[in-house]
Amino acid sequence: MSGEVIYDDSGALIGVAEKDVASSNIDVVSDPASVRRFLVELASEILRLQEQTHAGPHRTGSFAPEKLRRWVTNLSREGLITPTTPQHAATSSREKPTTPIDSLPTPTSVSDGRSEATVEKVKLDDERGGDNTAAAAAENRIAEFTGEEILSVYDELRIKKCEAEAATALLSTELVAQQGRHEEEKRQLLKTANDLKRRNEELESLITMQPLGPKAGGGTVMSKTGRPTQVSDEGERKFGLRVRALAHRLTSPHPRGSNGEMETISSPIDGREMSHDSCSNAFNTGAGLGLVQSCDPEIKPSMSSIDESRKIIAALEEQLRLTEQRAMILEQRLQIVKESGDAVIQSLNEELADLTEDRARSEAAMIKELSIVDSQRRAERCEYEKRIQEWIVHDASRKAEVEEYEIRIQSLLEAVRMMNADVADCHVGTSSSSWDRDAEQEMRQDLINYIQLLQGSSKNGKVKRSLVLAINNAFDLEFNANPNVADKMLEYYRSRPELKDFTLKSELPRMDYEVVFSDEKSGKDMKLVSTDDIRSYFASLEKVDAEDDEVDIILRAANQSLLADPLAMLTCEGDGKLVHSGSFHSTLIATVCSFKLDLRRKGQRRVKVQCELAICVPSGDGTKNGSEVSQEEGSVSATLELARANLVIQFSPSPTSTPSGPLVKYSLIDIKPTITSFEEGSDAERAIQSAAAVLARDRNSHIQNGGQNAEEWIGFDSGYV
Repeated sequence: MSGEVIYDDSGALIGVAEKDVASSNIDVVSDPASVRRFLVELASEILRLQEQTHAGPHRTGSFAPEKLRRWVTNLSREGLITPTTPQHAATSSREKPTTPIDSLPTPTSVSDGRSEATVEKVKLDDERGGDNTAAAAAENRIAEFTGEEILSVYDELRIKKCEAEAATALLSTELVAQQGRHEEEKRQLLKTANDLKRRNEELESLITMQPLGPKAGGGTVMSKTGRPTQVSDEGERKFGLRVRALAHRLTSPHPRGSNGEMETISSPIDGREMSHDSCSNAFNTGAGLGLVQSCDPEIKPSMSSIDESRKIIAALEEQLRLTEQRAMILEQRLQIVKESGDAVIQSLNEELADLTEDRARSEAAMIKELSIVDSQRRAERCEYEKRIQEWIVHDASRKAEVEEYEIRIQSLLEAVRMMNADVADCHVGTSSSSWDRDAEQEMRQDLINYIQLLQGSSKNGKVKRSLVLAINNAFDLEFNANPNVADKMLEYYRSRPELKDFTLKSELPRMDYEVVFSDEKSGKDMKLVSTDDIRSYFASLEKVDAEDDEVDIILRAANQSLLADPLAMLTCEGDGKLVHSGSFHSTLIATVCSFKLDLRRKGQRRVKVQCELAICVPSGDGTKNGSEVSQEEGSVSATLELARANLVIQFSPSPTSTPSGPLVKYSLIDIKPTITSFEEGSDAERAIQSAAAVLARDRNSHIQNGGQNAEEWIGFDSGYV
């Protein structure tokens, strides 16, 4: 790029022409007013850049905002130019196109006449609009992301949050670095602007010089018409002086008012020598050009420096724009990361609040349920304690009964000892038998006959009619075949509801009970034998079906009250009875008693009792063949067991149990004798002899105390222990 100074026919400065070596296109600065306009536009652009970068309030020196505004105002007043940047159109010429200085193209000039800064600003606004659209899309993506439920990945989100915070810190560091680089670029821009200002001042000093007249000196110049014009030697001398002064001013460090300038101007110079020697290289007088082809060498560097300054300014503006754009993008990314992290944290806090609320509700429900269970446990504990007290009272009453039995047995033993002593006193020691010996032998024979009756055989070895069959026939005749007995028993148990508590509280702990029922869910038969399980089952039945009369009647009958009628039948006097003779003081002792409650089918519910009875007589407790047994030898039982009988009782309160109504059935299964041998000298024979002696003395004592005969002494005992 090269520049030339252009003058008109009168010698006035028209402008500076810039020539592109490649295209040979020449741009011309039209006049000094265009230079002022360019300077005003440049100062306005610097002010705009300072406002964008927020560097104006802190700027001092030549580029302070106040000084720039004042400078723009002064230039506007001198050249009548408005401070705002106008639209400059290119000046056209018929021969060669020229362009004012303020419209000189920048390295990236546009075709519509707008300046580089204006175009870049429009591009920056468009990019910001695109960034805002991208930010909105990112926010939508974040909103969609944060709307998802992430309760099960809380730890993963917390890790992502930490990573986002680390990325935020890195972005913040990068933003600070970009801001530092931006400040450095601003300082470089201000330095370049200072250099440009200095160049502009030099150009202004060049422009303010007065042009020479057409007749000021000799020589040949080119007119606007293209014809050579001859000037005088005096004019040529004056023109040479002025050109010499201009060259000295441009090269001097003090272009205005310096002593060197005055000395140069006032020194005598030969006019012709000045015209031909000093200015031979300054002008080209060739015909047909009409323009000065060469100029002072100091002018060319000024125009090239202006172009270079413009290029530097454009490059710095572009770099500043890119820096601001990148900083804006980083700020947007930082804002997106912050908003995303806040949204995730808020979502997690809401989920934690929901979990805390659910946990509180669960704990409240659990506490309520535990309180209900605790109250139930307390009620059961009170019930157990109450039952324990009842058992203690029952045991105390049983203990009192046992003590009473012991007292009676002790009195009986005393009576036996007294009778033995009386017999010893009456015995004379002869070989003849006394009356008590005869009574003992008679009683012994009666006991043997009774044992044989229980066995079902006679003394001659012949089999008699079975006692079991006789007793069962009596049961059928008196009870089993009589429907009135079942109806009376049903009325008896209906009128006594207290027997249910007696069964569950008193009889259940000391008897063997078994409850069989059908499970409604599985349909299988279930069996309960534990006391607590049986009580819990009947308690649950009361809650489900409290009006079930059959179950209540069965519970009231499932105790020893069912044994009253069959025991009374077995202990009456007669050959067909189990305890048939009152002379033996025979008793029935229940050694084993078990109750089975069958509740599987409604209408056929029943209770079945299996009882094992021991048939006993007094054995002469404390004596052995008339002598007392010591404590070291061991204690002798007060009763002698003769046999054992198995009795079965069935009772059903349901009216459909039998065609005639409720069911009552007594059955004697068998009788198993305990004493089977009567050989002399055996333990069984000695036990029978001792029992016969006791029974004989007891009968004799009864006769002596006022009894008329032996038949009045029918003091048999029948009981249930």
